[in-house]
Amino acid sequence: LHDITLFDKSAEQSQMDFIVLTRNCGFILESKCLSGDIKIDSEGNFTRILKTKDGKVYKTVGIYSPIHQNEIHLSVLNTFFNDNKLPRNYPIEPIVVISNDRCIVNKTFAPSSIKNSIVKYDQLNVKILQLMICEEHGIKLIRLPNSFSKDYEFLKKLIEGYKEDDTHEQLTLF
Repeated sequence: LHDITLFDKSAEQSQMDFIVLTRNCGFILESKCLSGDIKIDSEGNFTRILKTKDGKVYKTVGIYSPIHQNEIHLSVLNTFFNDNKLPRNYPIEPIVVISNDRCIVNKTFAPSSIKNSIVKYDQLNVKILQLMICEEHGIKLIRLPNSFSKDYEFLKKLIEGYKEDDTHEQLTLF
């Protein structure tokens, strides 16, 4: 679903860029086409860094967290499902998608929850497949592999080899 607007009980408006619902899980995709580079600090604050053509920083400004924005979307969507008695037997994951290929996102000091919730557009399909496979097998990952492997079959074989007594070992691979 694209460009969905929902209202919560307090008449607050929540506009969601994309909602993807699958058999086992769902996703709220917040798309951001940000100019400049983005730095996320250890407290989850977002800073936009604008540079000249020769790479010199000419402006640094804090921006509203798209992660927080997406958490609000998730809350409103959950309320919508509950208020309308819609069945929802699976998790919905919020993901922020950076759509500007020139934007560099520095997540070095970001909390892991933020690192795992923001991806560049060219990694979105891998991220969704990872989450879908993990959900299908009942695996809750602490940290998803960002550059571990883009190979869907490899990841699927790894997760299918998961055994209940190997939980700690399997999760530490990621």
